Amino acid sequence: MIRIEMSSEELDILRYEKYHYPHPLVQRKCDVLLLKAHGLPTSDIAKIFAITPNTVRNYLYEYLDGGIDNLKKIKYKGQPTTLLNHKNSIEDDFRMNPPASVVEAADRIEKLTEIKRGLTQTRQFMKRIGLKFRKTAPIPAKADAEVQEDFKKNSSCPGLSKLPRGGVWCFS
Repeated sequence: MIRIEMSSEELDILRYEKYHYPHPLVQRKCDVLLLKAHGLPTSDIAKIFAITPNTVRNYLYEYLDGGIDNLKKIKYKGQPTTLLNHKNSIEDDFRMNPPASVVEAADRIEKLTEIKRGLTQTRQFMKRIGLKFRKTAPIPAKADAEVQEDFKKNSSCPGLSKLPRGGVWCFS
């Protein structure tokens, strides 16, 4: 049986963090520690939070190893996307012909890599590799046509000259 002894300052910190810390996992850890500090058995705490007793013990050991600061560490990093293996080929293709929409980008990525991704995942990947959405608009009637053509030719985004209106994803 693991016994937790905390000072009143630590209890106050836990009470505050259980409602104000931005990550819900840390909030749950604070809640578990508060209940344990008040003497509840590990099995009851596990039932209250619908987690295993081993998870409760892991939270307690985290606290014992490094205090409240150690509880705030999130060790989950997620899985890397498999699209990063094809980053260079996708980037080269998008530099030559920027996609006008996320739908077009997802379709071209699927054709290039045979990896199908949803629109949100495609949008996140495009932002990760440095693309930004640039909205284009029609040229006003009194605009200087020479300046507009010069901008299209000298812009860092070659796809601007191909789209009369709408938008395009460009590297910045």
